[in-house]
Amino acid sequence: MVNQRRNNGYSLFELIIVLSFVGAILTFTVKFTANQQQNSRVQLLVSDLSDLKDAVYSAGKYLDHEVMPEQLVSEQLYFGDLDSPWGEPYQIEYTEYGTYVTGFAKSNQFAARVAKQLPAAEVENGWVKLFIHRPNLQLDVSQFLHRELITDRPYLNQMNTDLDMQGNNIFDAQELTANQSEFTNVSANTAWLSNLVSEDTVAGSLSATNVTSDTAAFTNAQADFLAVSELSVSDLFAENLSVSAPLISVQNLQINNLQGSSLTAEELSVAHQLSVSNAIQANNAHFYTFETQNLDVQNATLQTLSADELSSDSVVANSINVNSFSANQLDISGNLQVSQLNANTIIASDFVTATSSLVAVQKLAAKLDSLWLQCTVDGGCQ
Repeated sequence: MVNQRRNNGYSLFELIIVLSFVGAILTFTVKFTANQQQNSRVQLLVSDLSDLKDAVYSAGKYLDHEVMPEQLVSEQLYFGDLDSPWGEPYQIEYTEYGTYVTGFAKSNQFAARVAKQLPAAEVENGWVKLFIHRPNLQLDVSQFLHRELITDRPYLNQMNTDLDMQGNNIFDAQELTANQSEFTNVSANTAWLSNLVSEDTVAGSLSATNVTSDTAAFTNAQADFLAVSELSVSDLFAENLSVSAPLISVQNLQINNLQGSSLTAEELSVAHQLSVSNAIQANNAHFYTFETQNLDVQNATLQTLSADELSSDSVVANSINVNSFSANQLDISGNLQVSQLNANTIIASDFVTATSSLVAVQKLAAKLDSLWLQCTVDGGCQ
């Protein structure tokens, strides 16, 4: 029976099995080939859009007009196809929001696969939109906050309003007046101000009632909290001004010229007036508490000065360390109390008190010594 069936051919059931197997192989082959073709089209679209984006960006550096893909080919900036793998031509869109390169991907599914491989890409109705750059903003004076000058009505030239720059900059400010201004971060290599008046100004933590400066140049300025009633500076220069103090309050501070490398203070308070006529130069100065009613300095140069508390009416210090202290005359109207004083060199022509001076005491001591010697020679003093 077996030999007879083989001589007569396959049965119908066996034929169906063979044909089903062959059909499954053909179906798999067709789907696999179609998927490979679609994947190739997706990768080709990704490559063309990326190259077209680079070409448009390069053309924008020396072409001031809108370009099309054909022009990029003639300029030898783009060497890809002009049409997408699905037959639609590539397009370059110029809008007020930016410049885009678009390519057709047949469906949103294929477009999404392309967009995942490109930065700043969007999908819209089977098209892939690839963002290139924002256009240069064309601004005119009507877009800026301004007021026309009216010479015969000066009161109309004043303007009071809330101003939110949203991260933009203010340049060349001649005068700023504000009841309240807040800055998250203020950074400037050089600041030139003719007049700056503010009742409350906070920068990180910076508040001032009146700050006026003809010239102010800061390389680095940092402050946790600074409160100033009035600050007038003709010329202020600081390479590094670092204030790590919880409180610095000044009623009146006037400086003609101040130069310093570093100033660090836990608390610095000037009750009434501190005026410096010429200059103060210091490599390092540390103040924990500095209080004065009136302090006038013509010229002071310090290598190192450290004090827990220093006051002009009453100078009280636990320790004062000075490498070298030189003075022709030192006048203290109030009281000087020092628990410990260490100095390598103290040079003074005279120490003057309310009733006498060191030179007068030395002269009196020399005269007494001469009288004692004369009395001893005469035999009258034993």
